[in-house]
Amino acid sequence: MKSYGYVQESPAPALQYSFGSIEFIGMFATVKMGEMPAVFNVGEGGSVMWGRPLARNNHIFFGACDKRLYCIDLEGREVWHFETNGPVAGYLAMDNNAIYFGSYDHNFYAVSFEGRLLWKFAAQGKIYSKPLVLEGRIFFGCEDGNLYCLGKKGKLLWTFSAKAQIPNGACLGDGCIYFGSYDRNLYCLGLDGNLKWKFEANGIITCVPAYHKGIVYFSSYNKRLHAVRHDGKLLWTYNLKDQTFGNPVVHGNEIYLGSHSGMVRAFSLGGRLLWDFRAKDCTSDEPSFDGRNMYIGSADFNVYAVSLKTHGLVWKATTSGATWCMPLVYKDRLFIGSHDCKFFAFGTKDGRKLWEFGTSSTIQAPFEPDTVAGREKVFEVVWRPIPEAKEDEKYGAVARHQEDMGSVYGSLDTGYASSRKEYTGKKKGYR
Repeated sequence: MKSYGYVQESPAPALQYSFGSIEFIGMFATVKMGEMPAVFNVGEGGSVMWGRPLARNNHIFFGACDKRLYCIDLEGREVWHFETNGPVAGYLAMDNNAIYFGSYDHNFYAVSFEGRLLWKFAAQGKIYSKPLVLEGRIFFGCEDGNLYCLGKKGKLLWTFSAKAQIPNGACLGDGCIYFGSYDRNLYCLGLDGNLKWKFEANGIITCVPAYHKGIVYFSSYNKRLHAVRHDGKLLWTYNLKDQTFGNPVVHGNEIYLGSHSGMVRAFSLGGRLLWDFRAKDCTSDEPSFDGRNMYIGSADFNVYAVSLKTHGLVWKATTSGATWCMPLVYKDRLFIGSHDCKFFAFGTKDGRKLWEFGTSSTIQAPFEPDTVAGREKVFEVVWRPIPEAKEDEKYGAVARHQEDMGSVYGSLDTGYASSRKEYTGKKKGYR
């Protein structure tokens, strides 16, 4: 039997929480290991995992690990749900016709706004990537290593095969699509699926790239943020000093990127660190914005509103579980899901909790890390608390060119190692 162990920094509340210290420790330890990937085998449960909810006509749509796509109203009442045969743990997309999403059951779905199946397409692996919808075509990456292009009614137009799984989606820029893979390459394809160029990043790429004015921005798992020109030429690289699976976001001529350490950084388009904000643990894949504030969820069980003007904390709201999925800002409300089988609504003005919605299961989804062939390692772990930081030291709001990545709560060090079986809940991950 292969042995798995972990090293991480994790907040004390996470260790005390009901879904178990070892499994939760293992998850966060794995994403903080530079040589380990940041995508997971998720089992069945009520957890709301990754991706951002969608909104349309006063309805909110989100997926959960109870195998459902949910539609609820602005008061948190269920309108309908759609059943699949596997966790819906990733991203959604929509156009005027349908909601599009993948499932761990290896199918990609198009569902009407009334909850009716329009069509589905069978791939060869789990689908948790962000779909790109463009003029009647839909692009999505898959664990089977293919980028798929579908037409109307789910007809396959073409596929492009990378050398490893494609954990996330593509972005569009100047008539091309850009996406990354576990094979450490950023790919540029024409809309016909033909390869134009690829860029080797020396680290696996789990993010959705961002395209802005002829430049593609993307992070890689070797602690780097890259800027590559539309012809594949590298412009600059920034050394992050901590891992990230976050998606770079360009907002107001600044690039925003979260990290496993809880640091969210804002860069100039030329790659200069402008300012940062520190949460206590892993942050959302992407922040959200409303013109005044940046909003992020965190694995420290909090949602943060940060002023875009002062870069300081405006408010924080506590949830009942890790909230590493992306927040949605819609009609002065912030919506976000939690690993604790709940979906929350907060007021954007003051962070007041408006309501919470429970999914169909109160059993939190078990998970175990995916592995990359030949890159498995054994580490040991034990909790070692350190003194509580002063309140004004917990939340950073100034540029830190000499960065300290330490946790304000503590760290995990040598002392625990066991089998992969002991890190995983009763429900095994989908294969």
